[in-house]
Amino acid sequence: MAEPDWTDLWAVDPDRADPDEYPPGEPYVQQFVWAACGRCRVRSHAPRRRVLLAGLACPRCGATLLAPPPDASAALLALMREEDACAADIER
Repeated sequence: MAEPDWTDLWAVDPDRADPDEYPPGEPYVQQFVWAACGRCRVRSHAPRRRVLLAGLACPRCGATLLAPPPDASAALLALMREEDACAADIER
């Protein structure tokens, strides 16, 4: 018997770009992560910033899929630098 297909769901809505920081027409980069819940057969997607701050839970059963790091400060700074560098590469 074949295994059922996996379902892709957003754990949370993606963050919107602040038009004061990123004017229309300018490149904007946001990293996303996903993790699988074997119980629900769901692949849950979320912005990496949110995962660093709050972790990632299955949107169906609430199981913790990724726990946030104890201190996300350094990781958040590195993430923002990476996203800005990627956006700058797109502009070139």
